[in-house]
Amino acid sequence: MRGVIGTMLVAGLLSAIALAFATPAKGFIYWANGSSIGRANNDGSGPNPNFITGQAEPCGLAVDSQHIYWANQAGGSIGRGNLDGTGINPNFIATDALPCGVALDGTHVWWANQLVPGGANTGSVALANLDGSNPHVMFQAPQVDGPRGVGVGSDLVFWSNRNASPPSIGRAGVDGTPPPDDDFFTLPAGSAPAWPTVGGGRVYFATTIGLTSIPVEGGTGLGSGIDAYGGIAIFGGKVYFANFTEGTVGRANLDMSSPEFAFMTGLGTPSGLAVDGGIPSNEFSFSVKGKRLLVGVKFPGTVAVAESGMTRGASAAAKKRRRLLNPSSASGGPPTIEVRLALNKGAKRKLRQKGKVKVNARITFTPAGGVAKTQTARLKIKGKRTKK
Repeated sequence: MRGVIGTMLVAGLLSAIALAFATPAKGFIYWANGSSIGRANNDGSGPNPNFITGQAEPCGLAVDSQHIYWANQAGGSIGRGNLDGTGINPNFIATDALPCGVALDGTHVWWANQLVPGGANTGSVALANLDGSNPHVMFQAPQVDGPRGVGVGSDLVFWSNRNASPPSIGRAGVDGTPPPDDDFFTLPAGSAPAWPTVGGGRVYFATTIGLTSIPVEGGTGLGSGIDAYGGIAIFGGKVYFANFTEGTVGRANLDMSSPEFAFMTGLGTPSGLAVDGGIPSNEFSFSVKGKRLLVGVKFPGTVAVAESGMTRGASAAAKKRRRLLNPSSASGGPPTIEVRLALNKGAKRKLRQKGKVKVNARITFTPAGGVAKTQTARLKIKGKRTKK
């Protein structure tokens, strides 16, 4: 396909805990620059140009909820580190083909090789499991020719064919279906496309003409005069773009309107850009309403409830006889995840006799892509009294 250029009451022992919702955890902007990777808050504040140092010409970045990945262009490798800057492994995945550009699809890390082993100036698109295992080339010549950057989304992978005549954006299914199409979107001679990035049902890329986007299914392109040759990222309904020559990061609406060209300045010569929303917060509050546990959360995830407080030395049979609450769980949120408390027969009988029952509960919230957190509480469950 070719185209033309043209977004409870909860019972605590002393008082009830009210639902409270805070602003989600602040995330970050990451950029590659020379031999380092910089980081700033994703509102542009607190820039640290030396967040990760000692890298071999990092070229392209990607982040998920746990790690940051980058291509070491001169080192011939894919590096990885924790989001807090620890656990740095510059040789996480070895490749001897001048890598530049990294993308993630939830189960794999993808990258673009500008060369092929032996120095042939054609290149390839490769991938590996997120743990670095099973690295292999997925697409190569003649459909891949001098790629700079790779983008993944909607079960599709995109790459730039800078050395093709005419230059183009290539596309394929992540599993090879649809098959690779080297001229999915063709461009004028000398446009040197780079940094394909998927978001909002469109693929964005930089050219000498300016930041451009096209629908992932193909069609008419939407162009702009925005210089994005230092990298592109999509986050929070915005497209972020880095200007390599001016050392800035800007952002605009997904239709590229209302650009803020100097959102961040003084970044050196950025060569790759990534933006995230921060590590998902596992903070939560809770209350009881009837037989329902209402859990206030800031991120989507799963809540599990189980009884706690049994004497350690008690036998399994004794624990079972004394247990009032069976395990239960629910997923959803934010702002609230509702869990149906699973009372056993003994608890239900007490509820009918007294109109209330107290249970010691262990409540665990695990945000999607985050770390679990557990609180314990004595829950007071109220119901209709039916027996004297």
